[in-house]
Amino acid sequence: MFEAGRWNAVVFDVDGTLYDQGRMRRRMLADLLRHAVGDPRRLGLLRRLQAFRRRREAISEEELEGVRRLQYELPAAELGIAPERLRAEVEEWMGR
Repeated sequence: MFEAGRWNAVVFDVDGTLYDQGRMRRRMLADLLRHAVGDPRRLGLLRRLQAFRRRREAISEEELEGVRRLQYELPAAELGIAPERLRAEVEEWMGR
């Protein structure tokens, strides 16, 4: 039950519900491509973010324990990279 003064904040999940998700993804892609222009090795970042998103959407359909950890570990294993690297890139490009 909600008690006035007890809560400091309310958090809403706005994953595509309060903004134009297609527009946001196009803008993010443009930013990623600009980032990669100077160094083609950076194009691998696109592949890693795509692998993360694809795996994250797939596991959201399943009832798994430890989804917060698995969302990085599973695609990182497929890509042959450390989960910490993938987490840092996802946080930089998708979290911020």
